Amino acid sequence: MIMFGKLSIAALVSALAVSAAAAPAPAPSGDKAPAAPATQDKAPDMQGVSSPTNRIVNSVNCTKGFQHSGSLSVDGKGAVSMQGNPQVLTLGGDALKVHFSECTSETMNNKELAPQDAKSHNGLIKAGNKCLRASRLGENDATLVLADCDRADDSGQFTQFWAFDGKSVSLLGTSVGTKPAYVTTVKDKQVVVSPQGDKTTALMLD
Repeated sequence: MIMFGKLSIAALVSALAVSAAAAPAPAPSGDKAPAAPATQDKAPDMQGVSSPTNRIVNSVNCTKGFQHSGSLSVDGKGAVSMQGNPQVLTLGGDALKVHFSECTSETMNNKELAPQDAKSHNGLIKAGNKCLRASRLGENDATLVLADCDRADDSGQFTQFWAFDGKSVSLLGTSVGTKPAYVTTVKDKQVVVSPQGDKTTALMLD
């Protein structure tokens, strides 16, 4: 047996075998699976989603202008009151007590208050917490009702904005100065207003 120093060939072969067994196995030569791509947070698709629009609507101001309290009647025909079902302004009964308040309104083109001694003032007529207003617009013979007051300065003012000349009141029906005020008449004892026609009577505020 050939000896290398103190090691025999057999001992050397045995040592090499043990070393080979302990070595890690080589990685397989096949294709490696691709690494998963890193995920990124994706912003939500906002296409087609409309953003809210803030719309500011002002209110009519009825606190600093001309004020007048009194009772309603029809010129030459007597007192008027709320009657029927639904209740509408009608001849007879105890005269309806109301309060007129001058108001400023962009929609009604009444942007400034008139002087206290002006011949005419524009605003709302209230009985209690309700406003006197036309039941409809643009049609003849619209009855007058008491309904919730519109505070928003928008087209809701057309049915409740009145001109007061110190004696009588007339429904404006549209912005101040654009068209004549509505005509007041009496039909079947009911007080009605129309955008056109002959003025046969007047609604008085004494």
